[in-house]
Amino acid sequence: MSNGLTIKEFDHKLKGGNFYSKGLCAWLKKNPDENRIVKAVWNSFDGYNPQRPVLMIGKFLGNDFFCGNRLNSVCRERGARKAFVFTGDKFHIDEWVDVTDEFIDSYRKIGRCAIHGDVDHDFDENNSLRVCKRCGATFERKVELVEWFTWERVEK
Repeated sequence: MSNGLTIKEFDHKLKGGNFYSKGLCAWLKKNPDENRIVKAVWNSFDGYNPQRPVLMIGKFLGNDFFCGNRLNSVCRERGARKAFVFTGDKFHIDEWVDVTDEFIDSYRKIGRCAIHGDVDHDFDENNSLRVCKRCGATFERKVELVEWFTWERVEK
C-alpha cells in the first residue's frame, strides 16, 4: 500500500501543466495528509447507492470517520477545496474502499482523464478524428440526419 498521492510526484507543472490536475495539486498543498482516494457508496446526489460509487479524497479517522471531499469537486476549476467530516450510519463508511494504489497507477498513465473521464479530454484533431493526448481515447465525428416535426397554427 502506497503512502498516498504527493505533490512532489503529481505537481501539475511537471508534465506541461495540462496532464495533472491543478485543483488536485492545490488540495495536496493545503491537505498533504488527506491524500487517499476512496470509492464511496454514498454521494450527495442520491445518498446511499452502491451501484453509483464516487471517488473521494481524504483520510480515514478511525473506522467510522472520513475527512475529505469528492475528488471531482476538488479538481474542478473553481472546486471546493475544503475538507468535510463524514460520519454516521447514513454514509455507510464501513463500505468505503481505499483505491489509492489503483488510482495512482491510472493517474500516472492518463493524468486528468483518470479523474474526469470523457468530460475533460485534451484533443488533437485530425479531420473527422479526435484523439486525447493523455489517455488516447479516440472519437470519430458522425453525422446524423434527424427528422424534426413542428406544429404550425392553421388559420381558418
